[in-house]
Amino acid sequence: MIRLGMHFRNVYFKGRDFSQSAFNASPQVSVRATGYTRTVQSAFGFLFGLLQDRDFEKAKFLFNDDIYMCSNSAMKSLCNCPAVGRISRVVEEERSHVPAGVHALERQIKAKLASVFKVSVGRIPWIGAMLEIFMSHVCHGLNPPCRANSSDKNDCVSWSSMNEMWEFSEKYGEQNSNSSAEERLGLLTSYPLLHDIVQSFLNVTNYSTQKNSTRFFVFSGHDKTLVAIMKALRIYPGRWPLFASQVTFELYGHRNKQFYIRVLYNGEDLTKRVRFCSKLTNSSHGFCPFENFVYFILYDVYMQFNAKDYSEMCK
Repeated sequence: MIRLGMHFRNVYFKGRDFSQSAFNASPQVSVRATGYTRTVQSAFGFLFGLLQDRDFEKAKFLFNDDIYMCSNSAMKSLCNCPAVGRISRVVEEERSHVPAGVHALERQIKAKLASVFKVSVGRIPWIGAMLEIFMSHVCHGLNPPCRANSSDKNDCVSWSSMNEMWEFSEKYGEQNSNSSAEERLGLLTSYPLLHDIVQSFLNVTNYSTQKNSTRFFVFSGHDKTLVAIMKALRIYPGRWPLFASQVTFELYGHRNKQFYIRVLYNGEDLTKRVRFCSKLTNSSHGFCPFENFVYFILYDVYMQFNAKDYSEMCK
């Protein structure tokens, strides 16, 4: 995460004044993390790489209880959205209809894990959750996890099982990447965060002459956070996000006082695939009018749910 922060520093801070004196007046960098140790540590690592020898502790740092970054104050205590539960049940029903081969692979993986940890197959959680834990071993060059207090190598997760888990994750994700129910669920769960991003960008466009306004917003969340956003925007590739994956929204101002955005996933420009930017012409040079983003969040999403606000969307 420190290296990722350094990369963003080189890309976005080079030649710009993010000076210490500016932080004393008003933080130009805002950071929000969910209340999990790993997301907080990731945020601090990224922030240290981003600001380096500057007083990074003076950046505005906030914590979020919700894994989708919903703020109760901003959404008027609507982070517990009832419609999410109902659509989740529809999604689960759709997911139960994946090809037999995918289900067979899932049973095979769970049987192997149950054998390693000496528990019943029913106690093995969702494979995506297990993969998230096991991948921390891979990313840090550690041996695969083993059953506690055992020195028997058969009581350790094998690399072949790890590969099978990846295979399952890929097949499962591709199977459900085009589901309308999953898209609606992504819209409901990611809407508060996308709404925050639009409002933050609007603040920048309204006060673009003020050097001390916040210009860099960091949200340190989870794979579910990213997947929800990508499904809502129709740019989800169907693959589980790797560690340190990121969706980046860039805001650009033009001398004619028009504003534009780009949307990147792990550095790849996906702007033309975003649902409200898909009709861009060659003359746009890959930039999407910011007003498209505003209209989508403040009007179009409501119309899709036949609602006038987020409260009605959640009914």
